[in-house]
Amino acid sequence: MNLNRLLVYVSLLIYSARSATYGPSSTATAPTNPTQVNSAIAGRRVTITAKNSLSVNTGSGGDLFIAELYTNNASCDANLYTYSCKPSCSPYTSPNTPSKSCLSSSHVTVPTGPNWVIATVADNGDGTYTADYAPELTGTYDLNIGLAVPGGLRGKYYDNMWFLNSPTINRVDSSISFNWGLSAITTFGVDYVSVRWEGKLKPAYSQTYTIYVTADDGVRLWLDRRLIIDNWSTCCNESWANVALSAGYLHDIKIDYREIQGIASIDLSWSAPSVAKEIIPSSALYSVDQISGSPIKGIVITEADPPNSVQTTASGPGLTASIVAGPVVSGNKFTVLAKDLFGNLLTAQSGSAVWTVTGSGPGVVVGAIGYGYGPYYNGSWSTTVSGAYTLSVKLGGNHITGSPFLLSCGPAITSASQQTIT
Repeated sequence: MNLNRLLVYVSLLIYSARSATYGPSSTATAPTNPTQVNSAIAGRRVTITAKNSLSVNTGSGGDLFIAELYTNNASCDANLYTYSCKPSCSPYTSPNTPSKSCLSSSHVTVPTGPNWVIATVADNGDGTYTADYAPELTGTYDLNIGLAVPGGLRGKYYDNMWFLNSPTINRVDSSISFNWGLSAITTFGVDYVSVRWEGKLKPAYSQTYTIYVTADDGVRLWLDRRLIIDNWSTCCNESWANVALSAGYLHDIKIDYREIQGIASIDLSWSAPSVAKEIIPSSALYSVDQISGSPIKGIVITEADPPNSVQTTASGPGLTASIVAGPVVSGNKFTVLAKDLFGNLLTAQSGSAVWTVTGSGPGVVVGAIGYGYGPYYNGSWSTTVSGAYTLSVKLGGNHITGSPFLLSCGPAITSASQQTIT
């Protein structure tokens, strides 16, 4: 190679480095914080700017950025051995439809688990990307933004079995198919080592896939943050799980592997009605490099106001048992539990809610409702005439759940002072 060709080659390498998007240099605008679950989309949006390794804007589109919100991120990302958090995927309540990551994990919600929200990222074609997120559950979230790059999963190799300290090798592996035998897995480690692969899995078909893992020694596999294969203490058998995947969607995948002693190997395969069993190819695997400043921590999502009539409920003796004609006593009372359109409890008195308690029956119904504390409102009704009644508890002119209530009023208890002798 002569000098001129060498200079051209070096120039091309420099141009390529300058023009290629580099995840750790890319940035995002600060999100609105705090914001309500039903706020205008501008309050739930960040703009991502793609930059090269020199922190210069690329000025063109075509990259694939991923934005995800996650609660309890620090405690669920990794602990001493592995993470085991089971997220409640969202959106999953009316009026939104389940995200594909929820569908792949059987659309199960875990009351005590973290909340996971996948943002929608749009390519603006000029090197910027608009990420809109729509969490439906209140909480404090971390916003993770990364550049997804096809070609394999990010592998971190540790000289211990517990993923402790910094990895001795950090690289992208084009496939998870290794037969180390008795050779070194890390730079020097042969036994008592571990590897963690993370990234995204992109299927070509919307079908039920079977994911297979064979490992010597231990392995665990999560898909969309749910543990689907656990052979951590059982060596060498092929394990599999059936999962519903969506074509073109980037499903979250994580694999933990450990080698104790002896021969070491691992293979990750899949099959589907349209896919013969094969080692998962590099074209279906993506590594994700976090952008500068990611995760953006402490995004507070608050409940909507006013509360929602369909989600709001009421309970108490005044709605379940017959009251007694006369003034309000404990048996006439009930409690209203105010929730927003996604079922989040209101934490303070609504500034715009209009409540009414009305009734129809043989007598005049006197209804009342007032604020108690937190999401609770105190209601009551009374009448002086016994008989059957229909009680309507409304919010903003609409019946709350369970309303109208079919109730009854018994005659007043007779007292000696009210009796006359003839």
